[in-house]
Amino acid sequence: MWTVCKEFRFEAAHKLSEAFTQECVNCIHGHSYKVEVYVAGSLNAYGVVMDFGLIKAAVKCIIDEWDHALILHEDVDLLFPRELEQDNAKVVWLPCNPTAENMAAIIYDRVKKRIPTLKKIRVWETVGAWAEYEEA
Repeated sequence: MWTVCKEFRFEAAHKLSEAFTQECVNCIHGHSYKVEVYVAGSLNAYGVVMDFGLIKAAVKCIIDEWDHALILHEDVDLLFPRELEQDNAKVVWLPCNPTAENMAAIIYDRVKKRIPTLKKIRVWETVGAWAEYEEA
């Protein structure tokens, strides 16, 4: 069994609806995210598990959607909630708290539909901190 990995990067801000650190709840803050997409399988006739271009095609729409966006829980309590969209702000509303863990699971679910041999997703929120999701 072989595993290949393709890395993606995007910049985004988020506001957590709940967190141990109150600063993460009280303010909008940003990160330079890195996403690693791991695909497992046997080598095909060309000697590859999957062409990296196919992985890129499966992930590009998510990266484009989230890059330079404000990522929020759909139930977040803001003073200026959905008016952001009326001001042409790029806002992504998630059905859950926008933690690295939840973002990894959301990316996994979306990519798995296009790449059945997807093994796991790792989302780096900072240089030294990441969360990883894979099915049990």
